[in-house]
Amino acid sequence: MLGKNAEIISVLALDNWTAHQVEATIATDGTKRWASKEFIQVSYDYVFNYCNINRMTMVTAISNTAAINMHKALGHHNEGTLRDWFGVDKPAYIYGFTKKDWEQSKFNPASRKKGEQHGKELTSSTTTT
Repeated sequence: MLGKNAEIISVLALDNWTAHQVEATIATDGTKRWASKEFIQVSYDYVFNYCNINRMTMVTAISNTAAINMHKALGHHNEGTLRDWFGVDKPAYIYGFTKKDWEQSKFNPASRKKGEQHGKELTSSTTTT
């Protein structure tokens, strides 16, 4: 993602592809400017809909509280701890996020449209006399 002056704000790196999963890393400029709905929507739509991948896996240092908060906010699932992942006594959390998670995510425009449609159907059926 590029900022106003065409500086790089963030990059989504996708690595170790298989037929069903990909490892994802988000590298940023250290600010929260990258965390836009547009960046999330485009990135996740690319992985889950364009590439038809079922799962993204992400690894985050346990000491990286900003990244951990981001994973929680995006609905990623903490699936365990990797001991010594970043070196001796430097563990990491492993996070997973599936296509099903994306389909139900509040950040997915298609999910919101389904919810809005469902809400309209529910409202119209309950208000009919």
